[in-house]
Amino acid sequence: MITPFGLRHTFLVRDLAASCTVLDPAAPGDSSSANPLHQALRGYFVRQSGTFTYVLHAVDGGVPWQGFVQARGEHGANAWRVVCLAPKIQDQPHAPTLWYRLLLHLCIAAGEHHIQKLFACVEPDGAEEQVLRQASFAVYCRDSVWLRSGDRPLQCTVAERVRAARAQDQWDIQRLYARVAPRLVREAEGSGENGTGRGPPGLLEAEAEFVLTGRQDEVTGWAAVSSAGSAYWLRLMLSPDEREGAAELVCCALGGIPDKSDRKVLCAVRDYEGGVATVLGQCGFEPLVERSLLVKHTTVQVSETRRRVVPALEKRAGAVPTASQSQAARAVLERVR
Repeated sequence: MITPFGLRHTFLVRDLAASCTVLDPAAPGDSSSANPLHQALRGYFVRQSGTFTYVLHAVDGGVPWQGFVQARGEHGANAWRVVCLAPKIQDQPHAPTLWYRLLLHLCIAAGEHHIQKLFACVEPDGAEEQVLRQASFAVYCRDSVWLRSGDRPLQCTVAERVRAARAQDQWDIQRLYARVAPRLVREAEGSGENGTGRGPPGLLEAEAEFVLTGRQDEVTGWAAVSSAGSAYWLRLMLSPDEREGAAELVCCALGGIPDKSDRKVLCAVRDYEGGVATVLGQCGFEPLVERSLLVKHTTVQVSETRRRVVPALEKRAGAVPTASQSQAARAVLERVR
C-alpha cells in the first residue's frame, strides 16, 4: 500500500534514506535539504513547503516491499520535480518494480493536486532512466553541467554591449528562448516563468540578470546567476549567430558573485547550445557530468459547467386539420341542422 508520509513512517524513511537515489547527479544542497527525512517532516508539518513524500510499505508472500518517492514543487509552475527514490536499484532485485509502482502513484497524486507535469533528471542511459521510461517519462533534452575552476582568474575586457536586464527586456528574452530552444523543449517546459529555461532543478529567483545587445538594442544573449543550495548556478542563452560578446556576458554575470565566496559555480549547457560550451571553456569552466532531462504529462481532473437545457416553448402550435377532418365536421353540422 502506498500512502502519503505520516509520522508512523519516520523510522522507515530514516532507514531507507541510506539507500536513496537522488535524481540529479549535480544537485547541490546543504545537509538539511539533501536529507529526505528532514524534507518529509517539513512537508508534513508545513503544508505549503512544496515537498510531497509517498511511502510504500507492504508484505507480499512474506517478502517486505518498502520504498518511498519524494517530489518538490517547481517555483512558479504547475509542475513537480522528482527529487529522490528509495531503495537504490542496485541494492535490491525488485527495486525497479518498487520504483515503477511509486512513480505511477506519484503521477496519480500529482493529478489530484492539479499538477500538469512531472520532471526528473538522471544520468543518461542508466538503469534509473530505463525505469522512468517504463513509467511513461520521456527524454526531451540532454545537458552537461560545467564547473568553474577557482584557480583560473577571469580575464574580462570592457563589455560595451552588456548591461543589466530590465523589466522591459522580458519579452525579448522570451523571443530569444523561442529562437534557441527546439519545439520539443518548449512544449515540455511551457512558457512563462520557466519558459526561458532559467536553470536546473531547485533554481531560485535570479540574483542578477544581464543581457547582450546587438543592433537596434536587440537582445542576442542572456545570463543569470542564482543561488541554490551550496552552489551558484549560471544560466546562459546565446543567439546561434552571436559569439563575439559571449565571453563578456559570462564575465559580467560572474562579477555578481562575491569574491570571498567558497561556493561552487555551475552552469548547465544543453545539447542544442553548441557554442555555449566553447565560451565556458574560455572562462575557466570544465565539464563535470552529463544528464538526461525527462518529463511526464499527467491527467488532471477538471470541472466542467453542466450545460443548461433550453426549456421547450410553453405554447405549442396545434395540429393542422386535414381535408378529411374538415369534411367530417361539415357532415356533423348538416345533421344538426
